[in-house]
Amino acid sequence: MNNNVKILGGLGSLFLVLSFIPYLGAVLGIAGLILLIVAVKQFADGEGRGEIFSVFLKGILVSIIGGIVGAVIMFAGFGSAAAGNSGALSWLIAGIGGLIVYASSVYGNYYIKQAFEEIALLTGNTLFAWAGKLLFWGAVLIVILVGSLVMWVGWILSAVAFFTTEEKKSGSVVESSGQG
Repeated sequence: MNNNVKILGGLGSLFLVLSFIPYLGAVLGIAGLILLIVAVKQFADGEGRGEIFSVFLKGILVSIIGGIVGAVIMFAGFGSAAAGNSGALSWLIAGIGGLIVYASSVYGNYYIKQAFEEIALLTGNTLFAWAGKLLFWGAVLIVILVGSLVMWVGWILSAVAFFTTEEKKSGSVVESSGQG
């Protein structure tokens, strides 16, 4: 793993950890996600394993798109209920939206877990696998609220994994750059 990937991935994960901060958190979360996507892309390209990036990106997109679609449906149901229109049907629509958000989060984080497990195999750093597992199980457990904390710890482990992974010493460019 080259130094650029370590810095981008570590900072991206760290920004996601800090995304709970009011007002600034949304910007940090978006920036972190972009940095993390770039880091995984560069890592996958450097290893000649484009499927890692494809799986990771699929997980991110499923989570985001499913979350947006589910949230729109959920808020439409809540809005209809607030307006006094057909209470039971409105709440059912809101519930379906919530299920879409939940399912897309679990499904998306499953793909992220797979990508992190592949990165762990290639780097020899098992923290990536643990981070992926915590992200996935956090998404599963989000319904009992402890899942948010589990996912938060997963992003912390992801940051630590990126920052502590040894730089790859294969290739003359890396070896010669340290000798001046």
